[in-house]
Amino acid sequence: MSGYGKSFPVGWEELHRTSKALAWRLSELGPFDGIVAVTRGGLVPAAIVARELEIRVIETACLASYRDKDKGTVEVLKPATMAKDGKGWLIIDDLVDTGDTARELRRMMPEAHFATVYAKPAGRPLVDTFVTEVSQDTWIYFPWDLDLQPSQPIANQNPRSGNPAILRLLRGRSANLLAQRGGIQTREKSCVTDEARRPSQEINLS
Repeated sequence: MSGYGKSFPVGWEELHRTSKALAWRLSELGPFDGIVAVTRGGLVPAAIVARELEIRVIETACLASYRDKDKGTVEVLKPATMAKDGKGWLIIDDLVDTGDTARELRRMMPEAHFATVYAKPAGRPLVDTFVTEVSQDTWIYFPWDLDLQPSQPIANQNPRSGNPAILRLLRGRSANLLAQRGGIQTREKSCVTDEARRPSQEINLS
């Protein structure tokens, strides 16, 4: 867990919008024969990209390297055998962090196009396409990690207190969504194309 001085919670709407921006960028590079979704984090972005690019063939590469926030060695649980060396295929993951998982995916599918929604500096050179960069010391809380507080899988849960800063941020976002629903929907719809065409963003949370 050491080394993560900042946190960045991502909601479902934000993830959907940013994944759709990724699809815009990839639309100029296809067509692709299929998508390799990197489990588990890449499953949701892969579904969004597959829908936007009309890709029907989905394979999975199942790898594990994190236990909670502790980084370990990369374990390949299931290779993406259908993709072979990756030629004509698109690899989708939610995040490239240290690059350990990305290096293993590159080893297995050297010819694939590798795309992530978020990228950190250490892993960024290993991906071909990404949308948003975050600093290396930032831990991203994805929507499936949150239940109004950072959340473990149900099978591993123990009673514990939440992160007050994240709780305040999530409550503030919920209040804003309720108060500005109509305006937010319009702005989100119009910003996807702009976001997809502007240079990759960098988020440096203080």
